[in-house]
Amino acid sequence: MSVLSLRAVSSAAAATPAPATLTIDLGAIALNYRLLAGAVAPAECAAVVKADAYGLGVARVVPALLAAGARRFYVATLEEALAVKPLLPADAHLAVLGGVVPGAEWQFRAMGLFRCSILWPRPAAGPSRRGTPAAAR
Repeated sequence: MSVLSLRAVSSAAAATPAPATLTIDLGAIALNYRLLAGAVAPAECAAVVKADAYGLGVARVVPALLAAGARRFYVATLEEALAVKPLLPADAHLAVLGGVVPGAEWQFRAMGLFRCSILWPRPAAGPSRRGTPAAAR
């Protein structure tokens, strides 16, 4: 079992510290990924590691997910992608949920990043068409 323990104390405004320990079982994260990947097969399962892997630390969580077989990763911003990309092998797919920030297109191309592939409304030609299907991008 690979375990990460974090210790926190209350804010400086509190009269006495309130210590707490959060134990993160990286083996459980990997197992959960494998279980989800098996449940959705033959579709691919992706790992969302935005916000520094939800505060757990991408430097620890991403390698655990890679060891579990993850090859698709999502982050929220280009800045997060810059932190995750060096941790990934060449065959991994990294997408940015927030999309391409104007002026940063060259960074997306240079890093081999993908914008999030979710459904976006298709621009309507002419008058508004209610019920127009969305287009996958």
